[in-house]
Amino acid sequence: MDMQKGTVKHNIIFVVREFENLNLETFTTVSGIMMASSLTVAQQDDPTSSDENIRCNDRVIMALFKDLFNNLNITESLVLDEGWKLWKNISETFKIDKNDVSQWICVITYTVVYAIRTSQRTNISKSPPKVLEHLLAAKINILDFIDKLQKLGEILSTENQAAKKQIYLLSRKYLIDAALFAKCELLIELVFKKNASGVDDKLKEVVSNLRGYLWLLFLVTKDTVLKDPELYIAYYLLICCVNYLAISLPSNILKEGFQILKDATHEKTELVLLKKLCDDLQVQYDGVKDFYDSCWIKFQSTKSKILSPLKIDNLYAEYEYNFNIDGDFDERAFLDKSIFDSILKPRFTEKEDRSNYRKDPPPTPVKSTMKRITSLLGLISSTNATPGPLLCDYFKKCYPNPCQDILDRLQRYRDIFIQKYIEQTNSTYALISNKYYDLAIRLYFRVLENMLKGEQRRLGNNDFSVLLNHDVFHSSLLACSLEVVLFTYNSSRLLTDTSSSNNCGYECTFPWILNVFDIKAYHFGKVIESFIRSELALDSSLVQHLNFIESMILENLAWQTASPLYAALETAKINPYYNMQLEAESKNENTGSLIERCLSPVKRSRIGEKQNLCNETQKKVHSVDLFFRKVFQLAYRRLKNLCDSLKVEEKLINRIWTCYQYALSYKTSLFKDRHIDQIMMCCIYAVCKVTQKEIQFKEIIHQYKSLFKRSNSVCRNVLLASNQYGTIIAFYNQVFICEMKEFVIKLSSINSRLQLSPIPTYSSRSPFSGGASKRIPWVPNVYLSPLKRQDILTPRSKALYCFGDALESSRKLSEINEIVHKGNMKSSKRLKFDDAAVNVDTTPQCTEAKVTNSGLVQDKNPTENNPKNTYKATTLGNRLADLASDRLSMNQQK
Repeated sequence: MDMQKGTVKHNIIFVVREFENLNLETFTTVSGIMMASSLTVAQQDDPTSSDENIRCNDRVIMALFKDLFNNLNITESLVLDEGWKLWKNISETFKIDKNDVSQWICVITYTVVYAIRTSQRTNISKSPPKVLEHLLAAKINILDFIDKLQKLGEILSTENQAAKKQIYLLSRKYLIDAALFAKCELLIELVFKKNASGVDDKLKEVVSNLRGYLWLLFLVTKDTVLKDPELYIAYYLLICCVNYLAISLPSNILKEGFQILKDATHEKTELVLLKKLCDDLQVQYDGVKDFYDSCWIKFQSTKSKILSPLKIDNLYAEYEYNFNIDGDFDERAFLDKSIFDSILKPRFTEKEDRSNYRKDPPPTPVKSTMKRITSLLGLISSTNATPGPLLCDYFKKCYPNPCQDILDRLQRYRDIFIQKYIEQTNSTYALISNKYYDLAIRLYFRVLENMLKGEQRRLGNNDFSVLLNHDVFHSSLLACSLEVVLFTYNSSRLLTDTSSSNNCGYECTFPWILNVFDIKAYHFGKVIESFIRSELALDSSLVQHLNFIESMILENLAWQTASPLYAALETAKINPYYNMQLEAESKNENTGSLIERCLSPVKRSRIGEKQNLCNETQKKVHSVDLFFRKVFQLAYRRLKNLCDSLKVEEKLINRIWTCYQYALSYKTSLFKDRHIDQIMMCCIYAVCKVTQKEIQFKEIIHQYKSLFKRSNSVCRNVLLASNQYGTIIAFYNQVFICEMKEFVIKLSSINSRLQLSPIPTYSSRSPFSGGASKRIPWVPNVYLSPLKRQDILTPRSKALYCFGDALESSRKLSEINEIVHKGNMKSSKRLKFDDAAVNVDTTPQCTEAKVTNSGLVQDKNPTENNPKNTYKATTLGNRLADLASDRLSMNQQK
């Protein structure tokens, strides 16, 4: 009875603290007090009602709308009515600065005009205003315009799909155009002389305005060949345009290298010059040549009238005709210096002064894209689109042999992928989609072979019957390969930030590939880490993208209603706190990364049982345990960062984490079809309230958005009930606190007996990620990782190399070379895919260099023969093991 009174007392205290100093009606029950007071918190603490938000007079805003309408000659009342409704929605959703009001009004007007025009609800005018007219009337830069457009796209209803798509396409078109316009001048300087003499009068107009002719030729060709192409295709097209101009103009205006080639070549001159252009620009000639053969030659034959003779007026008229049909953004404005400087000039161009950079300036979008493409093509250059001899050998040792099933699956998925890609783009991309799939198959076979070689090297096993006959594993691995290829060639990363770009589903970006092959995100996440570790030569941007996808799966996609995670939870019988025990054990064991262990031998066959019985040091770990361990790590990192920004003390952070971990372990229904960060923010607010730490919800939301740059929908579009959505505050009041109230009260400062959850440990998720393993940028495939066992590293037991030790360098490098050639170092990690229990080897493996926050820790005795040496020592053994084993495998194949 006393315990019940205590509970009621704490309940009342919890409620009263929430709403002190507020004029509330009297409530007769504790539950009534809780609900009413919570709603009051939502009204008081809602960020949309903040004093910091702009409170402009309605008359002032309406006057600004009318002034813009007058400048644009818009007279329809429907536009004003729809614009006013949209303004009200935006002002309640975003924190609007007074200086941004005119930008928002311009964006709203453009969006409403476009939406009404495409819906055909009314005829706005015979010629509705275009993008540039809006920008010139409002006197704003296009980058500010695009920024507001992308924010507006987040809150537009599903009924406005046409407007949302236009927002995305317009943003994408400008950013690609700006990147390539900066290239025009550089290409002209590369190929043509300045102030060339002896030019025919018929060509003087073109020669005196090479940039204008080149840009117009590029625009006309782009609209004819491929509308809204990817950045790399547009760059190939621009190169072809320069090449055509060099062929068409007399050789005396070309620079020496091009002039000599043109004069000395009698057959296929255009290809010779094209090859030199690609070499000078460091662009893959084969890719440009393919585009030249498939698209440029076709354009030349169909548009010969506008190409001959060379006249700017012909191109201008052709573009004008196409623009009047369905154009919205007039790209000719890049040639108008006054318009370009006032509203079109990007914040960074290749012509901009970069003298402020101490080192190399950041790469331009074109250079970054071409670097990724070159890196990927070089990576798979030695791999065929069919299984190699080593893979076939692995297949033959399996029962049944999976080779034919794999080939049939690849052919079936090829047809599906090409069809879906064409539906997402248009029919002109049929050849391109087929090329993407060919590249993905080659990458798929390469990574699969590396995975199996690694397994054989570590475990001495070459029978992978269960794994290689697992359909979902192969589908996920192929999807991951396609995602790498699509991201390499895709232009969506140009839109501000890859992690927050709002492409509205109009780009083939993740999770589009999951829908193509009907793969669940939970299963797809199991291959990501092994994919990265099996292909260490992946471009760093690709690794970053895959790591970001993994975070998306952990935080949101794996928690969707149809996810296999829930079925696995029901059958796994997992101890929720076992994940914490795994964290504690992993401090002293070299057990490998989480995803890597999540990809270990699938359901045990009789062969698998015999193979695993021989090792008594292995422990059983369920893949759901491993999934939750990664969720705990991700969740705690974000929780810690957010609490630090809110200036929450460490003791209170531990209590908040205990609340969060309890929800993750026992209240998984809270996460279904929601984002884990939504629960995190609710836990922070609830625990701070019950412990008398006053933090307003609006401050939590503000700090969260500032730290993690997430979409506004995380806080504005939270599932409340079946098909009902609301703000995160509504979710807190109506759902979260009802489920968690009893446990939150136990976390009050009055109750000191509650055992707090242990803090998850951090581990390296991949050799490239921001974890403990650090890549040495100037040395390929060399990493520094923390020493996990203090008792097994001595100068005598492992080969150490001390940088700067000239006397010992030769001998120790010889020792390292001997290790590489012998290939006698092994580690024990397994590939696993299913949710069945797996075996994890806990035997200590080769050590790594010890790293602290300040860098490498100096060994007490770095070199036995040179005790005065104070240089810091690094053990390369862990990486040398992989190199040695690869060398051994290559020798065995030979």
